[in-house]
Amino acid sequence: MFAQPRPHSSTFFTTLGHIYVSSFLGNFEFSLDGKGRVALPSAFMRGKAADSFVLLQWRVPALTLLPPPVWEEVRGRLREYRRSSPKAWAHARRITAAAIEVSPDSQRRILIPTKHQVMASLDDAVLILGVDDRIELWNPALYEAEDQVADESFDDFAEDIFG
Repeated sequence: MFAQPRPHSSTFFTTLGHIYVSSFLGNFEFSLDGKGRVALPSAFMRGKAADSFVLLQWRVPALTLLPPPVWEEVRGRLREYRRSSPKAWAHARRITAAAIEVSPDSQRRILIPTKHQVMASLDDAVLILGVDDRIELWNPALYEAEDQVADESFDDFAEDIFG
């Protein structure tokens, strides 16, 4: 399922338990084609980190692609959360009912179903963000608006992480 890192590889890997997960970095803008497909950046496919991803929306308005080991970790947390309270079932159901598995084709394209395109307000351009162990898909205008809000607290965050 996942390639083991090679000492001479330029692909970054992080560990999740004993499984290696690519670290996805950077931002790229691609267009949806007429069939609702978007290409993933070649940098995200180096070393063939994943043959498939789970596509879901856990935070409006972005879609998220999770490699299988990350999805398994999230699934475990969902199960624990579900067991903790009756209303947690509805939350877990909302996330998992709309989740689907997608696999890149030979040209690195994944199909984003119409339902998911609508959920994320994707029409033509798709901003693809590497966010460490996952990939986010955004409408560029919505991301810009979200990024402006995040700017207000970014300095404090950066100081906590890098300072």
